[in-house]
Amino acid sequence: MKHSLFLLFGFFAFGCSNNETKKNLDTPTSGEISISVDETLRPILEAEVGVFESEYPRSKINATYKPEMEAIVDVLNDSSRVAIVSRKLSPDEKLIFKSIKVTPKEILIAHDALALIIHKSNLDSLMTMQELRMLLRGSITHWKQLQDGKLDQKVNIVVDHEASSSIRYLQDSILGNLPLSKSLYAMKTNQEVIDYVKNNPNALGVIGVNWISDVDDSTANAFLKDIRVIQIQNEIDKQYYAPFQAYIALKSYPLTRKVYAILREPRTGLGTGFSNFLASDKGQRVILKSGLVPATMPLRLIQTKKVDELF
Repeated sequence: MKHSLFLLFGFFAFGCSNNETKKNLDTPTSGEISISVDETLRPILEAEVGVFESEYPRSKINATYKPEMEAIVDVLNDSSRVAIVSRKLSPDEKLIFKSIKVTPKEILIAHDALALIIHKSNLDSLMTMQELRMLLRGSITHWKQLQDGKLDQKVNIVVDHEASSSIRYLQDSILGNLPLSKSLYAMKTNQEVIDYVKNNPNALGVIGVNWISDVDDSTANAFLKDIRVIQIQNEIDKQYYAPFQAYIALKSYPLTRKVYAILREPRTGLGTGFSNFLASDKGQRVILKSGLVPATMPLRLIQTKKVDELF
């Protein structure tokens, strides 16, 4: 598979680092390490790193934000101690770890989702899963072809990166590994996707929901002033749902996924400390505030605003 070959190439091109021959200067709450983070998860991880470093002033987490595949390669190569991604390791990746006698840990830290965003002037804000599949395959190309389509323009689908978790999720979880339409346009970051949608009335953007889910964050609120978030029909109850925290928790919103910390650390160092923090009460409260769903703490669901008031 192309995905596996990419990982194997990355592994053998760079090889195992000699990090373990260096002095082990870090502890679970002090020292300095590098981690690699799926760029779709940047807002929530920036918040987590900030809280952790405030809690433990002698620690330094150097987070690099990049496409999911590159983050996985970094942890395989031992150039990053932790990878934060939206999937578990594949069988091929586990075999690579086994071949170098490393046992990685996969720690579930959150439940996340992808959001579909459109220009504020576009009123086509409802979509079925079948319509989404047809758009991704290229059998629907214009907004007017949707069930309640109003905009008489071609649909320009934009994603963050050709090697991103968004592309992988759309292909393996939505299309069942069928090929995506060649008309999809890949940017470089989620920020670029948002900017493109803000300036193009015919655009359909795919982003990580944590870019817009924290209602107390001024940046997220600024994004929401210029875009509209599509509500997607659940194929079981036939109701339409926006990517709210409650609907992600209940899995009513169809485009949900899980977030994992992939840890490679043969001892209890800062990578272990940070990964455990993400799953701890304080780390989970950061996730709760962000609008995502914590993995290890109970969530009380309260309806506070109507969908139309937010999106």
